Amino acid sequence: STDMNVTGFLEPYGEGACYPCLPGTYSHFATPDLPLDEASCLECLPGSYSTEGMSSCLPCPAGSFNNATGASACVQCPPHLPSSPLGAVYAANCTAP
Repeated sequence: STDMNVTGFLEPYGEGACYPCLPGTYSHFATPDLPLDEASCLECLPGSYSTEGMSSCLPCPAGSFNNATGASACVQCPPHLPSSPLGAVYAANCTAP
């Protein structure tokens, strides 16, 4: 088994190959020999997103939102309502400056 001391990746069944978690998912496991059902990548919650191979999800930046689970990006607030707090979940969180 490979030394998988890298978070954001999973090594199913200790087979020696590491796979990055897909965008919209993350893994905080750093142990190589967990069974697949324990080492699988988890979906990001609404208000957050991830790119490939991440160990945690990031909050949506100010001025954006995301109401979906497992997002790889957040949606920009509309131009007439450009402000939103960090980690906004709904379009209704977008306000005028």
